[in-house]
Amino acid sequence: MRTVPEGTDVVDATATLLADGIGDGLPVVPPTPSRVEAVLAGTADPDAVLGAVPPLFGELTPRLAATCCVLAGAPPAALPVVLAAATACLVPELNLLGVATTTGTAAIAVIVTGPVAERLGLSHGTGMLGPGPHTNGAVGRALALTLATAGGVVPGVTTMTTTAQPARYTCCLAEAPDGPWGTLARR
Repeated sequence: MRTVPEGTDVVDATATLLADGIGDGLPVVPPTPSRVEAVLAGTADPDAVLGAVPPLFGELTPRLAATCCVLAGAPPAALPVVLAAATACLVPELNLLGVATTTGTAAIAVIVTGPVAERLGLSHGTGMLGPGPHTNGAVGRALALTLATAGGVVPGVTTMTTTAQPARYTCCLAEAPDGPWGTLARR
């Protein structure tokens, strides 16, 4: 996935990337080299292939995920969460190929638990899936963009969802640390 030159504005970046088949139709933060490198800071091997993402089985790499974090406006500290979630989506039991190519409205959701949710500022309270909790939307969108970009998801070509739904853009929330059922980490 390519970056755009430093100083590229949002409108131009969005149009350029959409013309290249990158993005989800919403405005993006221009993925300049400096922004992508800031997200990748401390990553041992930014070009390591972590798996093949359906439906076209493109390569999942930290660099691609970092670029999608920038596109979505996610904080740099979200990269490990996006990579962990994207890698988890590749297990056969999830059937990401089916989710990506369905005619139905299936979508990927991520629930973040533990101290990382608090460090990132993810919300588990009122309105967690709506307007307001910026990090929830940005991290979920970064994951959706990562899977769609690596996987080659193109509406009407590789995915045939008839109506889709907003969770295909983003669906991320934090687990309530004091929930009545205990935490996911203990199950």
